[in-house]
Amino acid sequence: MTGFGVLLGRLILREREARGWIQRDLAMRAFNDPDKVRRISELENGKVASPRAKNFQPFCEALGITSDQIEALRAEAAGMEEEPAPTPMAKPEEPNSPISDEARFGPRIEGHTRQVLENRSLRFGHEMPDRMHQWNLKHFPISEAKEMRVLEPQIGVMPEPTGRIVALKSAAIEAIERKDLDKANRLLVDAKEIQREVMLESLKQHAELIEIEAKIALARNDVKEAHRLYLSIAASFRHFDKDQRN
Repeated sequence: MTGFGVLLGRLILREREARGWIQRDLAMRAFNDPDKVRRISELENGKVASPRAKNFQPFCEALGITSDQIEALRAEAAGMEEEPAPTPMAKPEEPNSPISDEARFGPRIEGHTRQVLENRSLRFGHEMPDRMHQWNLKHFPISEAKEMRVLEPQIGVMPEPTGRIVALKSAAIEAIERKDLDKANRLLVDAKEIQREVMLESLKQHAELIEIEAKIALARNDVKEAHRLYLSIAASFRHFDKDQRN
């Protein structure tokens, strides 16, 4: 059964992505508060069964979701709740001998039943695993898992000195959860570029302090020390210069 909270979360997610916003963008437009990203995530993932209007209304207003749309979702959820429960099937008679796994779930594929592999593919985002060839059914989850293992460590160790990087990291992790690996990789590249700019700015500020030290050394006629300090400034920028050439 799909409740109002799940339906509303799907609508918020759809409208947000249609505008090309990440969750932090919506949080800032609705509440001017990046900490509301967590609330958005809970709504979009259907974790709030009966959300309160005061908690979701600002998001809806920012996305242009009307009260009529919200009421339509409530009506849809109510209609689902009123559907009669299916008539239970008669329990089959117990056979004289136990039914084999192959008879129940289909032939095994290298040690796993087809149903187990279909369930794995569903968790990795494939919409119709029941139509997959046996070879693809086995290897699809493996290939998806390998891509996730490549991306997740990079995202997990990324420093978070700015709100923008935090937001991009959060959006990349969300994309991985939705199995949108191309989007996750693009977000990761953007976050790394911002991180590089932040590091470069920090390095410039540090170089200014070293330069003052070098001037003090010159004022004391300590030319050797001043030379050493100026060389250390040049060396600290060598890594970024190499990146620019590449």
